[in-house]
Amino acid sequence: MLRQIRLSAAVIAMVALPTLAAADQLADQWKICDGTGPADQRIEACTWIIKSGNETKKNIAIAYGNRGAAYRAKDDLDSAIRDYDEVIKLDPKSASSYMFRGNGYRARGDYDRAIADYNTAIRLDRNDAGPLVGRGNIYSAKNEYERAISDYNAALKIRPKYPLAFRNRGIVYSKMKNFDRAIDDYSEAIRLDPTYAEAYDNRGDAWYDKKDYDRAIADYSEAVRLYPSNPTYLNDRCWTRAVAGRDLPQALSDCDQALRIRPNYESALKSRGLVFLKLDRPNDALVDYSSALKQNPKNAFSLYGAGLARLRKGDNDGNADLDAAKAIDAEVADEYARYGVK
Repeated sequence: MLRQIRLSAAVIAMVALPTLAAADQLADQWKICDGTGPADQRIEACTWIIKSGNETKKNIAIAYGNRGAAYRAKDDLDSAIRDYDEVIKLDPKSASSYMFRGNGYRARGDYDRAIADYNTAIRLDRNDAGPLVGRGNIYSAKNEYERAISDYNAALKIRPKYPLAFRNRGIVYSKMKNFDRAIDDYSEAIRLDPTYAEAYDNRGDAWYDKKDYDRAIADYSEAVRLYPSNPTYLNDRCWTRAVAGRDLPQALSDCDQALRIRPNYESALKSRGLVFLKLDRPNDALVDYSSALKQNPKNAFSLYGAGLARLRKGDNDGNADLDAAKAIDAEVADEYARYGVK
């Protein structure tokens, strides 16, 4: 009898070992699928869970949602949307899944479907500010400013300390040329999140539009400090210094760094071209404007700058560039004149 008991215990242990091993593997896959590691690793782990056949319907929905987020991080919008489709099939009352799918549609430019998903998310969960901000972003992109502001206001009633809602409402006010209200919103976003580099950059844009270049440069500098590898922030500071005609060597350094990070960055090439004109370096200016024109041959600003550079080099063919630029934009000469370049 004792021998039989020992044999039975051994058999149970042999059966339990693979079961425990499978449970450990499942747990390991969940750590990756539910984590913040590289997107490809999360996709692989979530796919393993989905195909494992060892999970509940609820957990399979979570795995699809996590995989959708990983695809979104890779800008694979179609795959992300398909995964959120699966989540919604498994859990039709998941408000967040409608919002995330709406985000995917919005990023893809499919605004009608995005709005439909945001509407559903709002109906399912009246206490979530996220889909209101998402829908407001679409109205902002469509220049339906009052509707956008209404959505941001509603989001802030639900979540009064929501930096993104303040920042995005500020963007709408900037579009409406109401720069003072925009600055108020950007400032509140920064107060709530002092590390919000995008809000500093946006506020810098508003100060620039008010021609307060010192404050604009200060905000761009803070954005660069917080996110030194962002070429947009570097270019914004380069451009503002160039327009203001101050700190031109530093402006040149900013544009150089922006172009090291993002080679052939058209905006930075145009900014640096202006810096070179102000530094009386027409050869270098022509190189930058010509590089910008390869990307956008009909850009009046680059054409006019190239024309000015050629004329400063003694090449009268520059007049043809000036005429071509003015045919595209009759005010381009006035723009350069405002920047102190003729």
